[in-house]
Parts: sequence; C-alpha cells; structure tokens
Amino acid sequence: MKHIKKGLFEAQEAISQAIESIEELEKLKEQPKNIPFPTNSIPREELNVAICVGHSRKGDMGAVSCGHINEWTYNKKVAEYLKSDLQEHGISSFVVDNYGGTYGSYTSAINWLTKHLKEKKASVAIELHFNAASSQDANGMEMLYWGTSRIGLSLAEYVLQGCQKYFPLSKNRGAKGLSKGSRGATFLRNTHCPALITEPFFGTNWQDWIMFADQEATLSQAIALGIKQWADEHII
Repeated sequence: MKHIKKGLFEAQEAISQAIESIEELEKLKEQPKNIPFPTNSIPREELNVAICVGHSRKGDMGAVSCGHINEWTYNKKVAEYLKSDLQEHGISSFVVDNYGGTYGSYTSAINWLTKHLKEKKASVAIELHFNAASSQDANGMEMLYWGTSRIGLSLAEYVLQGCQKYFPLSKNRGAKGLSKGSRGATFLRNTHCPALITEPFFGTNWQDWIMFADQEATLSQAIALGIKQWADEHII
C-alpha cells in the first residue's frame, strides 16, 4: 500500500510539473517576440518610409465597409496624415497612391510598385488596407509580413502595439507571416526592403467600423508611433 501511495504521489508531482511547464510555454507565446537583427542594416539617415495606399492599381478600390467607404478612400486619408506624423517624429516618407501597370492586373501593378520603391530608395514599405470577410463576425486587427523576414516581424509587432495603445478595445489578431501564394504575399516578398501590410480592422464588422470610422487621423498616429518606437529600438 505504501508503494502504491508513493507511486501516486510521484505521479501527481510529475503531472503538476508538466502543467507548470505548459503554462510557462503559453506565457512565452503571449510575450512579444523581440527578435534581433543587425541594427546597421538601415542607417537612421537613410530611413525612408514608403506609405503605399492599398488598392491603388487602376480599376481597383478595394473592399467596401459597412459605412459604404472603400479601402482606397479611407486609407488615402490615413496616408496623408501619416506622412505628416512621421515627419514630426523626424522620419522621412513619401506616399504612393496611384500604381502604374496594366489596367486591372495585380501582378503588373506590384511589379511597377516594387520598381518605383527601389527608385525612390525606400528603406521600409507599408501598404495600408482594412480587412473584409464574408462573415460579419470576423473582427480585430492584424499586421502581415513576409514569413522569413525578421525585420518585418519586428516592425509588425511594434505597429500592432501602437494600434493597441490607441484602440485598446480592438481584438489583437497578431502579426502574421505570409508565404508564397498567400493573398498580399507578392508585395511583401518582391519589395527590396522590409515590408508590412496593415489590416487594423474589419470593415465588414459593424463594431470594428464604428470604432474606426472617421478615425483616420488617430489611426495614423497609432501607426506612426509604432514605426517611431521600432526605429528608436533598432535603427542607429
């Protein structure tokens, strides 16, 4: 009987330790991934942010929100504010809101855009969007980056933190790394510099839309804060 009790006690101890280990792992998953990269990869004086308005190709205005505002119209305003906000933080930027290329062709537009960004010597590229889904229940913010880009991941997490500060009631869906074939992946993969796609809310969700409608200036401040804090942490 003593042996049985001892065996049960040891088993309980092992289970408790295993549960504690699992809980510690879950905590680590929830913590921001502060992934280092060479700080001299983008010298401060060369930091030049390309603010790309999503769906700027010919014949495309993007998704339409519950409030009947399309992505391009909403994010064109965000882009205008963002350029000014970044300037206040001492960060150079330029806006791209009219992509070249063949009418209606996403591939042609992205090919034009990536060439244009290189010519303009962009060191970081951000394409502004808002999300949409067939289900009106889908909600929250997420940032998309090329899956193997450590700099892209770091930038995505800082911008998420900035957006969460200004919109604390919004669900944080996290930073998501994309791979070849994923929607938006061509832009992220083909740019010569670190790139990010912002998806701060679902225009097809009424709660999200009410939170972000007419908040272009506030969203700009949130994104600018994320970029500024990222640059302060990682750029010489």
